Amino acid sequence: KLMSQNHKLLQDITVSGEINDRLVDIALNHGALGAKMTGTGRGGLVIALAENEEVQNNIANAIEKEGYDAWKTMIG
Repeated sequence: KLMSQNHKLLQDITVSGEINDRLVDIALNHGALGAKMTGTGRGGLVIALAENEEVQNNIANAIEKEGYDAWKTMIG
């Protein structure tokens, strides 16, 4: 939740950019617990947290369907 709130703040100060906003929306609409841009902005890189591997795959597939690359990793 805090990640998404942070991304909203970055949108408000016009740092995020259209691609980052689109990627965050895709991730959230496909089950991400939270998502936000990463880096200095406007570069098209976001991070999204998924509860499990199934949701992770749903998010990655949706991002790839839109023509973007997705990388998956796990903690632990």
